[in-house]
Amino acid sequence: MGSLYYYVAEDHFQDELRWFNRILAIQVFRLRQHNFYEDSKDFKSFFIADKEIDNLLSTEPCDPNETSGKEFEKKLNKLELLAHELREAIDQRIRTSLASNIFLPLDQLRKCFQLEEFHLRILLACLAPQIDGRYGKVFAYLQNDINKTFASEDLILSVLSFKFRDRVKNISAFSLTSPLIHYGLVELVDLGGGSS
Repeated sequence: MGSLYYYVAEDHFQDELRWFNRILAIQVFRLRQHNFYEDSKDFKSFFIADKEIDNLLSTEPCDPNETSGKEFEKKLNKLELLAHELREAIDQRIRTSLASNIFLPLDQLRKCFQLEEFHLRILLACLAPQIDGRYGKVFAYLQNDINKTFASEDLILSVLSFKFRDRVKNISAFSLTSPLIHYGLVELVDLGGGSS
């Protein structure tokens, strides 16, 4: 991100995906530290390998062997700081671009449909596997089900809401009155194992 502006929309969207990678890496790290997959070791052939996920999320690969409390907190804090710093840099670049009358489609979408930042994050999560199929593998890994390559409500809330109170607050983004649902930007579909 050498420039102060986004001259083309693709650069902005690419940076948003870079930020999303860091958020996904945090969730992968958390699940590994809490032995999320410990009970499914006998079924490894049905799951996506840790190393493959690390490569897909190539920013700050997670070390599954870091199990001590202090090391876990240190690594988690580092991952969260990197994600926060990137988010701030992107937001600053957006502000600078808009102040210079540079058209950014995501910002236009936000204005047209009166979307909040969390709504834009949901759209990003839904679009990611459509743009790059590798995100489907990451989603399946995080949901411990190779068939769940979609962005479910639970996955989005888990990845984008770090704290319980944020999760409770953000669940309204999936209500019928949410602009995402009301304007048809996102459609909830029941695939048998929860809403997608």
